Amino acid sequence: MKRQPLFDPSDDDTEGDVTGSGGERLQKVLAASGLGSRRHCEEYITTGRVTIDGKVVTDLGVKVDLSRQKVTVDGEKLKASPKLHFVLNKPPGYLCTSKDPGGR
Repeated sequence: MKRQPLFDPSDDDTEGDVTGSGGERLQKVLAASGLGSRRHCEEYITTGRVTIDGKVVTDLGVKVDLSRQKVTVDGEKLKASPKLHFVLNKPPGYLCTSKDPGGR
C-alpha cells in the first residue's frame, strides 16, 4: 500500500475564510494528519506555527475544511489523508482478551 505524504508544499489553493464556518476543529485536523495528539497540536496553534490561507491562527476554536482552505504548519502545506478502515474476522472458538477471568 502506498502512503501519501502529510505535506505538499507545491500545492497552492485559493484563499478562503480563516474563521471557517464549517469543517472540523483545527487541532483535530492536525492530529488526524499525524502531527501528534490534539493537545500537542494545540501548542502548534497557540505558538503561532499554523496558518490558514496565509493568516496566522492562534485561536483554538477555529474550524477548517481542508478541501477549501490551505492549512500550513511551519510553512509546509497540510494534506488531507484518507481514512483507513480495517475489518477483522474472529472465527468461532477463538478468544480475544487481555484478561480472562475464566482461565481459558
